[in-house]
Amino acid sequence: MKSEKIMKKLLVFILFTLFAAPVYPQEASISAYLKRIEAGERDAVKTETAQLIKSNPTDPSYIFLSAVLMEDAEEAVKNFTFILQNYPKSNYADAAVYRLYLYFYAIGSYMKAEGFAKKLRSDYPSSSYIKMLAPQKDLSTGTKEESPKEETVKKEEIKKNSELFTIQVGAFTSDKNAADLKRRFESEKFTVEIGEKTVGGTELKIVYAGKYRTKSEAEANLPVIQRLFDIEGRVVQLHK
Repeated sequence: MKSEKIMKKLLVFILFTLFAAPVYPQEASISAYLKRIEAGERDAVKTETAQLIKSNPTDPSYIFLSAVLMEDAEEAVKNFTFILQNYPKSNYADAAVYRLYLYFYAIGSYMKAEGFAKKLRSDYPSSSYIKMLAPQKDLSTGTKEESPKEETVKKEEIKKNSELFTIQVGAFTSDKNAADLKRRFESEKFTVEIGEKTVGGTELKIVYAGKYRTKSEAEANLPVIQRLFDIEGRVVQLHK
């Protein structure tokens, strides 16, 4: 009788453990698609997998594949973030962290990039992406705080280079999307340029709006841009 009670308790414990554990769907294998994307077959893969992605909205592997195929880098960031928040133990969670690291490093947001680098090392210590991170000293250089002296623009510097700051308003993998945003800003009489930055084999088109002599002048115009275009821009320094 006693052994029967013990067995019942054990059965209840096992059932409770099974139902209490986080459950992830059986993930699809997308490695072949990812290899084809790396080989330059992005458009073909996008066409072939459109229905699969649509039919499997809760599969973290397809969510990851969808993000990789997105032309708007900022939209892709939302998908990678969604994977981390909802499927932190899925097959491509570490890859999502690495993609977020790449994005923020590429656009010059070094503090955020460093945060994702730390997360990759701490939460996914066996990830193959760790060896692909930039050396930590490079990140610390990028996040170095400017002293008041460095932030002050001297009169001689203004004369030599009258436009030292701009506002980054978008990052895309698509030339068309970058050009479309450029036209939107030009319609409002903004000076706009498109720059390029390649990180980890991914080329981003960075859209910059406006040119300003000082950082404080650019920061004063940032809320105007955010209001007009509903875009979360950031002030960056021009390098000439």
